[in-house]
Amino acid sequence: MPKEATPSRNPMVPPQRAARRSTGARRPPAQPIGTLPGNEGGGREPTSQRPMNIREVPGRTSHVSKTSNQNDSDENFEIVHAHCRKAIEKADAVNRQLTTRYNEQRREVAANAQRFNRERAEMMGNLKKQSDEVQRLNGEVTRLEQLLDTANLNARNLLSRTELQQTLDDIHTAARSFMTHLETKLDENETKIDENGNAQNFSQLPGIDVTGDWLDIEAFDVNNPAETFAEMPGTMFPASNLDGVPNI
Repeated sequence: MPKEATPSRNPMVPPQRAARRSTGARRPPAQPIGTLPGNEGGGREPTSQRPMNIREVPGRTSHVSKTSNQNDSDENFEIVHAHCRKAIEKADAVNRQLTTRYNEQRREVAANAQRFNRERAEMMGNLKKQSDEVQRLNGEVTRLEQLLDTANLNARNLLSRTELQQTLDDIHTAARSFMTHLETKLDENETKIDENGNAQNFSQLPGIDVTGDWLDIEAFDVNNPAETFAEMPGTMFPASNLDGVPNI
């Protein structure tokens, strides 16, 4: 005679489940908690109307929960896939923009490099021209310095020639005075033989004014320089002709 099922002390466990534990019979498939036998209208809410707590039935697995989890996983995969696709498209767009900007900057750098090389070549050409001009100006300055030195030397030589002209004038004046004085002395000391053959010194004769004769001769020389120079010896030369005189 089978043993009757005794009610379980746990109000959460239905009586049939306690009987199965005692008899060792195979338990039926899992059912929703809201439809368990002995719980019809027992005051508990159905599973569809309240959140399911797995702790209410230890060891029980819900088929509805697995299906819902699978659906949630599929939806999450689609969402993640969509986000990844958008991120990849955005990265591709950014990459294209960066590539375009890089190519533009590279072309700009190449153009700037060409322009720099062209300007550098022009500047080197201008520098070469300026260097040649500086060398030419240095040569011109050297030539002008030589001309200036020559002019200064000529100025000094001209001053020396002027001084030489004055010196020669002084020499001629002194020589003329000396010749006049010498001629006067010769005239004073000249002896003349008279008709009787007696030698007489005219300077000792009365009536001869030596001083007056000297003044007359000086005045004649001053008033008639051409005749005075004409009577001088041939070794003398006029002071106005200095072409043959060397520079001092």
